[in-house]
Amino acid sequence: MNHRRLAALLVLLLAPTAAPAQHTTTTDHPVVKQLTTEGVEAIGGARIKLLPPLVTPGMPADQQRQAFADLVGERRMDKYLQDSVVASYELDIQDLGKTADRGTIRRLDLYFVVRGNLNIIHQKNLLSGFMNNEETSQAVAESGFETYVKPVDEAAEKPSELPPAGVLSTGMSKYRFPVLEKVVVSGLVRSAGMHVDGGLVQSAISPLDLLDDPQNPTVWRPIPRGAEDDTQLGPPAPFGGFFCYLHASQLGFEKDAVLVECHAAYIEPYGWFRGRNLLASKLPLLMQHNIRDFRRKLKEAQAEQE
Repeated sequence: MNHRRLAALLVLLLAPTAAPAQHTTTTDHPVVKQLTTEGVEAIGGARIKLLPPLVTPGMPADQQRQAFADLVGERRMDKYLQDSVVASYELDIQDLGKTADRGTIRRLDLYFVVRGNLNIIHQKNLLSGFMNNEETSQAVAESGFETYVKPVDEAAEKPSELPPAGVLSTGMSKYRFPVLEKVVVSGLVRSAGMHVDGGLVQSAISPLDLLDDPQNPTVWRPIPRGAEDDTQLGPPAPFGGFFCYLHASQLGFEKDAVLVECHAAYIEPYGWFRGRNLLASKLPLLMQHNIRDFRRKLKEAQAEQE
């Protein structure tokens, strides 16, 4: 299905490689701190600012509960906390404004609870793979357009072990991917992830200093009607990129429960969909599918360790 191809645009954001720097809490993550406080000035002067984590590992259990209740409603909490792959989730998609060239700044905020242990999520690298699944990979393979997510330095040796708590792992990847069979997007993404006691956080942003990289410029190309391969794509145009982080906290007020949050924003060029918010109609189905897939994978991973 077309909307599942969107997943690879986000899964590429979440695969750091080792480059250690010491931090103590999830909110110390330098990229997340910048994105949630002052924000970043993106292409065309647009300012991108993301919401901070709703819940953090150091927050007292009663404050965690109150924050979650304020989000979903006290009477509806059980629907979100139930131990089920079909438990409810919260998704908010907003337009934050326009750019000088008629582009739209769109922000996504997603919250859902999984039942299990945060350590298993970390050990199995489930957070990084949240946006990926077998159906997505199959759709990518059948797209007809060159598609990839891979390290810029493919010869670099991958770490054999997960980094210790508080160590920030960073990496740079290049990507290329079709969106809704309308455009092909490509460029670079800089990722950074770490874990601390009770929390995981991973970020990914388009490096603003490398948008015009000669080898891997951040651009989009239109897919003309009837086009079947790369030889038929339209000319490249600048793309402002993605800004995203995933955050997971073991909840203190509910046994064996982890709150996962995804906060992201991007600048959608007018030429993608002529100003129509097509992604807003596709993302809920994508999120529902991948949340359920995440929950199933976590249950399977836990069963293996029992």
